[in-house]
Amino acid sequence: MELKGKRLLYIGGSASINDIAYYTKSHGIKLLVAGKFISQDIRSLTDEQYIIDVCDRECLRKLLVERAVDGILVIGNEDIITSVIDVAESIGLDFYVKRDQWNELQDKKNFKKNCIKYGIPIVETYELTSDFDSDQIPQSVYPVILKPADSCGSKGISICNSGDELKQAIQKAKLYSRTNRFLCEKYMDCPEITIKYLFDRGNIYVWEINDRFVNREQKNVGAIADCTIYPSKHVKLYFETMHPKMIKMLKDFNFYNGTMFIQAFVDGEVIRPYDPGIRFSGGLSYFITKHVFDVNPLELMINTSLVGRMCLGDENLIERISVDMNGRFLANYSILAKRGTIAEIEGLDRVAKMPEVFRMLQLLHVGDEVKMIGTLQQVFARFHIEAKSREELNRVMNEVYNTIQLKGIDGENMKLCQKISIL
Repeated sequence: MELKGKRLLYIGGSASINDIAYYTKSHGIKLLVAGKFISQDIRSLTDEQYIIDVCDRECLRKLLVERAVDGILVIGNEDIITSVIDVAESIGLDFYVKRDQWNELQDKKNFKKNCIKYGIPIVETYELTSDFDSDQIPQSVYPVILKPADSCGSKGISICNSGDELKQAIQKAKLYSRTNRFLCEKYMDCPEITIKYLFDRGNIYVWEINDRFVNREQKNVGAIADCTIYPSKHVKLYFETMHPKMIKMLKDFNFYNGTMFIQAFVDGEVIRPYDPGIRFSGGLSYFITKHVFDVNPLELMINTSLVGRMCLGDENLIERISVDMNGRFLANYSILAKRGTIAEIEGLDRVAKMPEVFRMLQLLHVGDEVKMIGTLQQVFARFHIEAKSREELNRVMNEVYNTIQLKGIDGENMKLCQKISIL
């Protein structure tokens, strides 16, 4: 199917722009970009640039119509996706997620409601009113986690050990919620997994299940992923217990094209999903899939944005992907930065020469300030690693951590303490 001459509007950050630009250029696709700010790096890699507020529906609608956009690719921000859904539906432009799907399965409260409907276990939830009274939750229940019902990137999340902390957390969560709504759940301290799906013309594929390890060194804020490990130890448990019910739910919501991920706790022999994302996750793990199977879900999403199908030739590339990673062991490992301004970085050149590190993506640079604690803004760099075993992955990640040095403007160590054991 022909892509040449198609016009793709990209809305998102710079982490994926090189890969997007390479694919669009090699297929003769015109790459447009829009946003309030467009960096010089993005400008140099795109054909047309438009400085607009993409959450302004009328501005976005005008751009799509006047510039004859054939498809839209969004990575990240859920406020932007919400805007794009409204505008795309108003002008009849295909987008990978529809309004009813977004409202029912992206919103954390509605997602939990639908999980219950389909018999999928959830994390224990406590109903609170916005004018919280300490009697609503017994002291024996704490700690609890309080989060916005409709936010992403770990923003607005708090871990609470008392009623006073919960009152403050409610106000914080409402700041990051588009609808001033929040969710209060039992605090879970158990293994986590992420399950990722691709939808191609109504067919549903699981393209990844990883073990997710989070950083809990920071108190009273949301946990951030230190690393994800492939394959997960819990693949068999997922397919035996959660998969049939999840596929039934996704089919009933008529997902046709697109992608989705679900983060879940592994509570003994019970998998409890807690966070949905009808988008690419912040970890950008399609790099892993490309490395192992030579199949890039990012490219597949570009295809479906423009022509309504992921695979352009006769071969169904998605069927190359296996959640067991063909017996290989891989990690998507992040080094996290503390609050402050980065003044000095050391060790990246040495890490790049490690034979196990096959890709490195630096997100923070000298002069960047880290402000939002407990969010993905703390990710300094991601390192994609392959080793012969989980034990070897564990050793390499610790070597990477010890090699990288981050210093603040007063010479302080800006690396967040990361005690990782994936064994």
